[in-house]
Amino acid sequence: MKKSLLLFTILVAFSSQYLFATHCQIYGKVYKVAETIRVSAGDTTEFSGIKVYLAQSSVLLDSTTTDGTGNYSFINLGGGDYRISVAETPVLISVNAVAGHHDSLGSEPSQQNRINASTLQVINSDGQVSSGNNFYMYAIKFRTFTQDSLAVKVNKLKAKKNQPAPMPNSGHPRDTLFKLSSATGPALLVGKKASDSSAKYGWIELQNHKKVASFFPHTKTARGLDTLKPGKKPKYFKGATKNLAPKKYNNRLAGEAAAFKTNLMMSDRGITPQGLSDLVFDNGSGDANMLNGKPLWQILSLVDSSLTYYGHFSIAGMYDSMANTLSLLNKTFSGNMDTFSVKPLKVRGTKDILGLSFLSSGMNAKQNISNQSGVQKEQEPSQFLLFQNVPNPFNPTTTVSFSLNQSADITLKVYNAIGEEISTLLNGERMEEGEYSVPFFALQYPSGIYFYRLTGRDANSHILFSTTKKMALIK
Repeated sequence: MKKSLLLFTILVAFSSQYLFATHCQIYGKVYKVAETIRVSAGDTTEFSGIKVYLAQSSVLLDSTTTDGTGNYSFINLGGGDYRISVAETPVLISVNAVAGHHDSLGSEPSQQNRINASTLQVINSDGQVSSGNNFYMYAIKFRTFTQDSLAVKVNKLKAKKNQPAPMPNSGHPRDTLFKLSSATGPALLVGKKASDSSAKYGWIELQNHKKVASFFPHTKTARGLDTLKPGKKPKYFKGATKNLAPKKYNNRLAGEAAAFKTNLMMSDRGITPQGLSDLVFDNGSGDANMLNGKPLWQILSLVDSSLTYYGHFSIAGMYDSMANTLSLLNKTFSGNMDTFSVKPLKVRGTKDILGLSFLSSGMNAKQNISNQSGVQKEQEPSQFLLFQNVPNPFNPTTTVSFSLNQSADITLKVYNAIGEEISTLLNGERMEEGEYSVPFFALQYPSGIYFYRLTGRDANSHILFSTTKKMALIK
């Protein structure tokens, strides 16, 4: 009798969450996948700290964060039609959503449906418990190179007999990038091209990929581009100084800035994974570091200005602080070389930004729940706006719109989920202030998540702005 009573008590306690629940409950899990194309169990780990949102009739009702084992839950819900979605950013993609099942009795069976890769539908009546509503997410891995790695000589890729072809070393992405950029002018500028102040200020021009390689590494005092050659009769930077090497001029900030610009350019061109320029740096030191709270493309512009217009900057320790910050950023995603492909050269990333306290995607954490694709709205710099494509999701045609309040050379490209460029909609076209719309036709592409990136450059090819948004093709 006592054993029966104990068993009954245990069953009641266990079942109270399910069989005798008077409110709906929704459970699920978020997994991190190794690659966007893999969702099998062997390639996943539990994903903690991910925001999950609950909505009904396009109204956000609640949100939660996955625990240490990737679990999330919404309880004490009334019966109804709910949408569950995960928070995505340009660096965090949901590649699949798997609808769950109902675990308890109610007035009628619950329903679970997949809306798209980041949104699930759960229809529950009172007492229903829906579990197994899972999401699989991929965090984009980035890639950077240090000054030392950008100085190496390219290795030969020809395979020896009965041996696999060698992996390209870090010289190959460097040369791939600057063979492209040197076709229209200097391969790389260090500092700002101050044509209106060339009698007083200067900058460095590296004419081709070989000169870029020989520019690295710089290890001595970080400073502005002031004195080119010290002595009784010092020589100063005025206008363009071409093809310097560390033996003739050594400035740690100039070297780190050149490496940093190279890393951003590689990402912009798709040689390394896209989106590096849009990451936001903040080491938590507040005003002690003037680069805090800024996207990487803006940091590059500020450092270039401080190098050339050194007379306008008089903050103690500023140049050392900038050099240290750029050194940190250049090292963060460095590592062993690995590639998606050699022709064209596409380099794999080494790590994502999750767990890095000093880098973020710069996104507003609030989910635009009314958009069933789960796409969030980015915070844009004031000089331009990139709008969400319409329609989204789409099949097979959508329109990308943007607004400019200054003229710029505009490039608009589309990339797949692993950062490979698949289409160029605009390629360095000069556009004046105004609003523009560009169609994108995706008849030949498979269903999935895609990214479109808008980049504006000035007449000297310096980046003015760059941002990325996500769209979903569903066939």
